[in-house]
Amino acid sequence: GWYGFTAGSTFCMNAACSFTAGLVAWNTTMAASLGGVGAYVYCFCVSRNLNTSVLCNGILSGLVAITGCCDICQAWHAAIIGLSAGGLILPLACRILQYRLLDDPVDAIPVHMFCGFFGILASAFCTPDCEANIGYSVMAEQERFC
Repeated sequence: GWYGFTAGSTFCMNAACSFTAGLVAWNTTMAASLGGVGAYVYCFCVSRNLNTSVLCNGILSGLVAITGCCDICQAWHAAIIGLSAGGLILPLACRILQYRLLDDPVDAIPVHMFCGFFGILASAFCTPDCEANIGYSVMAEQERFC
């Protein structure tokens, strides 16, 4: 469903949209996988046990964080955003909720609110790779950044 939402939201079928849809799908995959890696590193190094709900929420955190800027960021931006969302923002937000005695059994607030807000802030530091886009016709949204 996430790929249909992000890559399918280009709303057209020409060369520029196919390049952008591929870029969006790649960045979404990078952020999701490294969100899971970040959650795994957190589970292994900090809590010393592997928790499947934390691993799944790490993947979701990467997906939520990259959704706002997946069409303009580069692959290494997506990797940093996903890794930070799954390994830093998610555990920190879960600790904040535990400290404030707020009950969230599936950690929906840390995943959607905190990681979504982090993704919005991270989009300010994302720029498309203008040199790599020279041979392709890109969408107007990407041309504004070049």
